[in-house]
Amino acid sequence: MAQVVVLRPGYAYTDSKGRFHAGATVSLVIASDVRLLVDSGGPAERELIVEALARHNLRTGDIDYVVVTHGHIDHVGNLNLFPNATCFMAHDRSHADQFETLDFSGGPLEIAPDVHLMATPGHTSEDLSVLVTTSDGVVAIVGDLFENADDQEGDAWLPFSRDPPEQRRNRAAILARADFIVPGHGDRFAISRRS
Repeated sequence: MAQVVVLRPGYAYTDSKGRFHAGATVSLVIASDVRLLVDSGGPAERELIVEALARHNLRTGDIDYVVVTHGHIDHVGNLNLFPNATCFMAHDRSHADQFETLDFSGGPLEIAPDVHLMATPGHTSEDLSVLVTTSDGVVAIVGDLFENADDQEGDAWLPFSRDPPEQRRNRAAILARADFIVPGHGDRFAISRRS
């Protein structure tokens, strides 16, 4: 079975001077002999990423795949650390200068054993989520489809959504498939199931 490690839980807050601060959650997926990074943090977080991988005896060159959940700066800022990795972003798969278009018309795409990529637009028009089958259940790494654990219910996410109806549909799809969510700006949480 695959495993998910949250290398750095994300955060988002407004400071006492009214300035907004955010850092994306950065996750590592280990599936068989495949190492996959989901989101690469912001441009000022190069050392944070290198050190987080080193804590798991990995270097940037050991990463086979990088998935960018969406194109906001705090999620995409260190792609240059992984020049040998195959990258997934929006509807593109690239390796070096070779590009392919991804076709999600048949549903999620398998990218490694127990790891699937799913189009989940709403926060932006190009969002991706990663579904990982683990021994604990299905973990969905969703970028800003869910901001944090407080975001399971209610509409606090609406001000950050480009397409609220689409995001609402994809949030429901993830909630129906997953047991745990790794949100864009917080740590992994279990899904609350109502009986």
